[in-house]
Amino acid sequence: MRKFYQSVRLRVFSTIARRAAIAGVVAVAAIGLARPASAPAGQAVIGLDPSFYAQGPRLKAENGMVILWAPTAKGSPDSQIQVFDSEGRETMSLNLLESLPEAKNVVISDVSVSPGGTVAVGAQVFTKKDRGKSKLLLLDSAGHLYNSIAFDTGLGVVKLEVDDDQNIWVLRLGAGMGDPAKIPVLAKYDRDGNLTDEFLHFSDFTKDAQIVHGGLALGGDVCMGVTQARVWFWMPSSRELVTVFRDGSGLQRVSTGLPAWPGASPAGGTVRARSCGGTVRARSCGGMDPDGMVCQVSFVPKASDGRKATTALYQFRSDTRDWQPMQPASLAEHPGLFLGVDQGKAVFASFEPENHSIAVDSVTLGQ
Repeated sequence: MRKFYQSVRLRVFSTIARRAAIAGVVAVAAIGLARPASAPAGQAVIGLDPSFYAQGPRLKAENGMVILWAPTAKGSPDSQIQVFDSEGRETMSLNLLESLPEAKNVVISDVSVSPGGTVAVGAQVFTKKDRGKSKLLLLDSAGHLYNSIAFDTGLGVVKLEVDDDQNIWVLRLGAGMGDPAKIPVLAKYDRDGNLTDEFLHFSDFTKDAQIVHGGLALGGDVCMGVTQARVWFWMPSSRELVTVFRDGSGLQRVSTGLPAWPGASPAGGTVRARSCGGTVRARSCGGMDPDGMVCQVSFVPKASDGRKATTALYQFRSDTRDWQPMQPASLAEHPGLFLGVDQGKAVFASFEPENHSIAVDSVTLGQ
């Protein structure tokens, strides 16, 4: 088990109008970003567009950056995507409607930014002429759209990552009404948007074939990431961890089950949703080489038993194929939303309603 040291904190403050801030408190608090009042003061102040808080922003940490985006851009004059460095300085601000003049609305599922500045966006693009098309949008470091790839089959993009070689890895949302045997689960594109490889098909994931989000009630959220050596993803319905080397070799599938819950079963056991009087759900995950997956788990008890919802952080060891609570306990029970593992650090985000802010904590993982 790893030891942990060196906590770096970044506070992101909103300077928006009070009405939008109140709406943001409701939206962001709903996704579990509560934070103790005793949290240390942050190191940076960033003003965010009102639409981010009005909708409830999505967050991601990768390549030493913090990415925030508004889920939808319908009629908004504000930036839909903002990128900040580790010191809290804004390095990029994008309004996708400006890049897509025919679009009346853009709904974003995921965003990834490479160290070289390539921006990949998974989106549903709506125009006056259609009911929406699933697309992979590619932009350069200046925010200029240089390729728009439409998906004619399947349900579009659920997760994506751009690695440091500028390759774009796309995890598809599901087969929808299409043939699961013909729709790839994972696809690899080069920087220019050329398809270079495909991995598995939804016929290999029968529980996830129609729509991956159907797994939310059966285990948790879809997760994906890129490490120095591998690309990985985790399906909530099948509860499988899939890894592949970045050169396309060494595809591996490992059944993970769900993490054990403290006090709910013997150590090392697996807790099923119905066996512990509540729901066990994987909220978010991160990946590490060579130790497998780190996952933040929520336990939501039955409303009638009076217990509170709680969270904990677990590590799935690929070699032993079991779950272990992360140590120390202060890390395992961190109150923030786990954003993943980035550059050897576990990254958390916590909303501070009294300051209309988001605090991002990076905890270095060491041997």
